[in-house]
Amino acid sequence: MNYSKKRSILLFFWLCTQIIFSQNSSKTNTNNYNIPDGVSTSNAGTAYSSVTFSGFPSNAKIIKVTIATRVQHEKHSDLAARVSTNWNGISSPSVVIYTAGSQGNNSGALEKSGTTSAFNDLNPNQTFYFRVWDTASENTGYIDAFSIRIEYTVPPTVTSVSPLSANTNEEVTFTIKGNYLTSGMGFHVDNLENIQELSGGSSTRRYFKGTFQQYSGTKNGVVKDVPNGTTLFNFSVNVSTPHPTVSSVSPLSANTNEEVTFTVTGENLTNNMQFFVEN
Repeated sequence: MNYSKKRSILLFFWLCTQIIFSQNSSKTNTNNYNIPDGVSTSNAGTAYSSVTFSGFPSNAKIIKVTIATRVQHEKHSDLAARVSTNWNGISSPSVVIYTAGSQGNNSGALEKSGTTSAFNDLNPNQTFYFRVWDTASENTGYIDAFSIRIEYTVPPTVTSVSPLSANTNEEVTFTIKGNYLTSGMGFHVDNLENIQELSGGSSTRRYFKGTFQQYSGTKNGVVKDVPNGTTLFNFSVNVSTPHPTVSSVSPLSANTNEEVTFTVTGENLTNNMQFFVEN
């Protein structure tokens, strides 16, 4: 039986699920690779197709792999196949796609797809090999298409927090800078009250606000991947109580034997300030 070589593009549609900072990437190889006719399991003809991923951060980790394969062959029961990150297709980690004799005596297109956790925790910078063995004689075919979609996470990293100084009784907005930052991170500074995350953040910047109601001094702070999670960054804030300043006192005229109320206007005024006018 002769096949006209045709190439099939396998399309994937997926949702990006955020786990820490989750992303997807896919590769498809539609080149055709002839599978030599084999004699037996121990003397099989073999061919492979591969896809290579690169350019990912060194701390990224795979959390799921979706595989799709297509082979054209005259007798499916002749075939065995695996997907692996090793060229030989056997060394761990690898996934059995099908074994010899498991696919019946059908001919034509043999398509398989599914997800696996076999490659979890590997860095995504990998070459994946789809290797096929022909374990019996007289029937031939070829690899038609091979696709891999990886889902991976990149843990957030924090490079700085600012400002590192603040005043009591004044609301302050903190800016966290880093990479792969997510909403809902853990943020805490000693004695900082009413902490809220602000909108407008991104994967490189997040914003939190709060107020130091009292207690000046050096306050320890921490940023975590999630509240009560893993510590990403430690810092300290120097909190001061600003000196009061007076801009005006009124009124500046009064009558004898009449009670008068004076208004002192300024900034950072406090209770129990001293007020004195002669007589």
